[in-house]
Order: sequence, then structure tokens, then C-alpha cells
Amino acid sequence: MDQRVGHVFRRIPAALLDWDDDYELTNSRKRKRKSHAISVYEPKTKCQVTTKDNKFQVHMDTSNYQPEEITVKVINDKLSISAKHEIKDDVYEYHEMTRSFSLPEGVDPDTVVSRLNANGHLTIEAPMQPSKDTSSRVVPVEMVKDTTSDKEVENSDKQMQNNDNK
Repeated sequence: MDQRVGHVFRRIPAALLDWDDDYELTNSRKRKRKSHAISVYEPKTKCQVTTKDNKFQVHMDTSNYQPEEITVKVINDKLSISAKHEIKDDVYEYHEMTRSFSLPEGVDPDTVVSRLNANGHLTIEAPMQPSKDTSSRVVPVEMVKDTTSDKEVENSDKQMQNNDNK
């Protein structure tokens, strides 16, 4: 039995080495498959989001898309920009881009507007309402006509003194 155990342990390092070789072979096969794969077009859509001067603005380069291929939607407090470009000629070409943003607090979704210039620069704007500071406020003191008589006030003062003496 000891010989069998020794035989198994002597074979483990060889099995690990074989496994390692198979692993590298597998990786080289994957590399070959990747090199023959369809090329993927990934344009880097430049996007800049700013909130200044009481305006929410999104500036985006959409020059890879035609105006009719661009869609801007506002759903609740989310701004969604999507574009799809498809060409079916000798070579099939398809590009798709989607970007979503949360509208900041103080932006009314109904006031969002978008403009596209001739260079393909998309600008989306919305005015921001100044946020109300709810941490502190001045409470006005209201003058009311006194309906209690002086005698009632004196009686309540005496009751308070009696309670203090007890």
C-alpha cells in the first residue's frame, strides 16, 4: 500500500505540470479565436455634466450619429440619451450608445431642452431652482388680542407659586 501512495504522490507534480501546459494551450487557443473575431467599434463618446449658474447641463459629442438616430428622454427624474446607427451595405455596421443621468434636486423634468449643432455636439439644459434651506428659518411672532382678564392671569400666577412651594 505504501508503494501505491508514493506512486500517486510522485505523479501529482507531473499532473500539475501537464495541467499547466494545457492551461497555456487553452489560453493560446482563446487568443487565436479573439484575433479572428469580428472587430468591435467602440467610439468613446465624450460627455461632460455640469451644474453651475443655476443650470444643469450635459454636453455630448454625438458626431458619429445622424440627428434622427438620437433620442433624449426624461422619465421621472432620469435623463436618458440613446443613439443607434445601422448601415446595411456590403459591410454591416451597427453602433449603439446609451447614457443615463439622475436629474439633480431642483430640476423640473418638464423644463429639459436639447439642442444639436451642425458639428454633432448635443447640449441638454434645464434650469435649477435654488434649493430651499430647511435647516433654519425665522418664525414670526404674531400679535394676538388678549382674551384673558388680568384676574385670571393673577390666579394662574398664584397657582404656579403654590406648586413651586410644594
